[in-house]
Amino acid sequence: MFVHGLGGNARQWTPIRSAMASTVSSHAVDLAGHGQRRADHGPYTIARFAEDLVDELRRIPAAEYILVGHSLGGAVCVEAARAFPDRVRQVLAVDSLLNPLYPRFGKGMIRAYRHALTYAFKPVMHAVLRGSHTAATAQWVKDEAADELLNLRREVALDALLSLAEWDRDAVVSRCTATTIVAYPAADLRFGGQSAAVADMMKVRPVGAGGHYYFKMMPELIASLVDAAVSEMPGTPR
Repeated sequence: MFVHGLGGNARQWTPIRSAMASTVSSHAVDLAGHGQRRADHGPYTIARFAEDLVDELRRIPAAEYILVGHSLGGAVCVEAARAFPDRVRQVLAVDSLLNPLYPRFGKGMIRAYRHALTYAFKPVMHAVLRGSHTAATAQWVKDEAADELLNLRREVALDALLSLAEWDRDAVVSRCTATTIVAYPAADLRFGGQSAAVADMMKVRPVGAGGHYYFKMMPELIASLVDAAVSEMPGTPR
């Protein structure tokens, strides 16, 4: 199951899903406030997104799942794994779980963040975009990311980003004892040395160059990582 990040949608995973092995069944969801669910009412929080994801998983007849999430979607996948431990085998976090919002902000920082998002929404979004790209990011990826984020409804972005800032990654990940979590950060973005801090909770495998949205330029790479994870599941033919 593929879960997009802030401003994304289920369609962005199509090139990756098309590149995966034909024997692998895959699905992609739109989070509330995004894609085909753009008109959905809030709240637009990690908890609500995860509840919706678990509901979607329950409708799919599979013994076990691998969840693949980009950015915010990675946090949603981990929350869903915590809530559905017997069925989620792995979480693959694509440039997620290691960004500057982790570990969670203090109360003072959250107040300042809320104020900035409320009164300077577009400048904050532009700053987020600038920090997401590197010299290796293709222009079409920059354009697509800008279109996604800058056209997102303000209340969706505000809810989601504040929820992310308040989310206690370490506490939630530590409860996902039945799930293997692998973070795949972009190799050309800094993630504050957090890989050492989380070494006992998840695997960290830097891959690809191209910034926060590198996966859009490398569908075959992400497809191969998912295929490899599927091949490790019990009962998978080898």
